[in-house]
Amino acid sequence: MPKFEAKDYIRVDGPGQQTITSLAYWLTPEGINPITAELVQKAIEEDDDAQFAEAFDGASKDDARAFIEKWEICYMPYWSGEEVARVIAMSGSTRNEATASRAITLAQQAGELAQAFTPRQGVLWAMARGYMLDGDICQLVGAQPGQYGHPHSSLSDSVQVIEQSTVQSDIQVTAPPELVLGAKIYRTKTRTRLLDSEIAHACKNVGSNDYHVVWTALTEVALAATPPFTGEVDASKGIAYNKEGKVDYLTKDALRQRLKK
Repeated sequence: MPKFEAKDYIRVDGPGQQTITSLAYWLTPEGINPITAELVQKAIEEDDDAQFAEAFDGASKDDARAFIEKWEICYMPYWSGEEVARVIAMSGSTRNEATASRAITLAQQAGELAQAFTPRQGVLWAMARGYMLDGDICQLVGAQPGQYGHPHSSLSDSVQVIEQSTVQSDIQVTAPPELVLGAKIYRTKTRTRLLDSEIAHACKNVGSNDYHVVWTALTEVALAATPPFTGEVDASKGIAYNKEGKVDYLTKDALRQRLKK
């Protein structure tokens, strides 16, 4: 698939203001998240090939599916050797997944790699062992692509590539920070309108203030019944949410008015 760079799709409009110029931004490590992934999947299912390519700067639906597959595996909180072998195979047609899997199993038996670890640790181990991984995969787990060790060198010789904690046999895997899908639950304050935080979160996730795009993102969150949303989306009434013990509705026009301010 073509390599998309986030910087190519960001226009700076002023101090603290920027606009995403193409939906191809969502096919970059910086632009993908649970909400934009849902929107990309919806476009794959609903748009024809020509419409999709126009909206995503020439990317095909197969290109998008391949990127979503990389994001999904990197979004996992923990990996085993199976996931490392998979991303090695995904990164180049010359790599044999079965051979990589065998190398990983032996590394685990030797105490070089734990049975369970974070995606970043798995990627750094593979890089230190000379596996050239896809740049998007590296960035998605927070690793710097382009630095590699050698499979016959000790891991301590690759300290510039791999974190020291990864080479220890007694790795203590700590839970990552809480990952939140969609809007967070906020306590409202006197001067803060309900849904302000949810709308701001949706704008940030999709990289746009366009009310059509933000509405779609909010709908995805609302259908999941993420508080304060109730899970109801009515074609005429709008998105239902709890307001002081009662159900109220956010209409598409009300969202448009909010985003104007």
